[in-house]
Amino acid sequence: GKRTGMIGGNVVDTSEVVELQNGCACCSASGELLDGVMKLLAAAAERDEAYDRIVIEMSGVAEPKNVRKTFFEAKYQGHPVFEFCDLQNMVTVIDSGNFVSLYQSTDDMMDRGDLAEKQDAAVPGAQFSDRKVVDLLTEQVEVADYLVLNKQDLVSQPNNDKLRGIVAGLNPGAELVPCEFGAAPLDVVLGSSRESWVANNDDEDDFRVALKAVKGKGDASCTDPDCEDESHGHS
Repeated sequence: GKRTGMIGGNVVDTSEVVELQNGCACCSASGELLDGVMKLLAAAAERDEAYDRIVIEMSGVAEPKNVRKTFFEAKYQGHPVFEFCDLQNMVTVIDSGNFVSLYQSTDDMMDRGDLAEKQDAAVPGAQFSDRKVVDLLTEQVEVADYLVLNKQDLVSQPNNDKLRGIVAGLNPGAELVPCEFGAAPLDVVLGSSRESWVANNDDEDDFRVALKAVKGKGDASCTDPDCEDESHGHS
């Protein structure tokens, strides 16, 4: 079978797992993340058994753009980790039962103790402390190749339809993976059959994708050749 290493913030330390003591990999502690990857690679080399995948498990308040930026900058600087691996699949797990209400809220992250724990807020360099909940959710949906719609057993059909409409609008290029109890098919979310990956994009690419999606929902009924309203989807 395939071998998978794992990096996370709240896990038991085994030979296949590296725990980030800080628990944060998307701000000032990002260097620890790359060190963790190197530890796994070194352990695999000692056993002469290379990993097929290394999974980096982030917290629910992780900012994927900063994670992507960490890898991009390290690669540009010639970090040795990229001689052996690269950032590829980016997966966001969505709480199907609560996403819509959170997305429609006007709450700040700091006002939601159930979302941002005190130790998360205390991390130096953390950016989510002054963000709206909806802003963070939007980023997590936009910067993903796969959107795992978890807890499908806890969402009504109307809310599920609304959920799918929201996330598909934010990220039309992502594959939606519905599941219950986190049982997403690994051959899908850890696969490599996509032609492109958001890990290779930058913020401008994300904006262009979002703009294209908005234009695609424009008013197709408008036939005025002189119309300059971009919301109508004219090319």
